[in-house]
Amino acid sequence: MRPTPEQLLAERFARGEIDQQQYCDRMHTLRNPTGPSHPVLDKNGPAITPVQTP
Repeated sequence: MRPTPEQLLAERFARGEIDQQQYCDRMHTLRNPTGPSHPVLDKNGPAITPVQTP
């Protein structure tokens, strides 16, 4: 079973890959998507990177 986007985000936060502000911003984006016309960016680029599936 694949982890949910929220679980992946929590794991990145736990590993220290993102800080608390990034975690909160990205979690907000996951829970309240605004669509492709309003990309959410931070200093590291897109807040959420789409996963490529084969």
